[in-house]
Amino acid sequence: MTDMSDRRQRLVRMAASVVEASERIKLLPLKERLAVALILNRPQLFPEGDFTILQAVAFLGEEWVKLAIEAEKAPWPIE
Repeated sequence: MTDMSDRRQRLVRMAASVVEASERIKLLPLKERLAVALILNRPQLFPEGDFTILQAVAFLGEEWVKLAIEAEKAPWPIE
């Protein structure tokens, strides 16, 4: 299993990529897409409006939410 800090850095890189070009979010797997949308505080990036914020949090589960919170707090940009 990948180390938590590696996964956090990966999420930060994904979020930074989406900030540069928001259409990139559509290329991400569902959990990463939801996590990045939450990290960026942009629920409009959820797939086709299929999720509310609470539904996204419930779908992601505790580990992913914790990871997203850590990624949100991480220094940007990640090298």
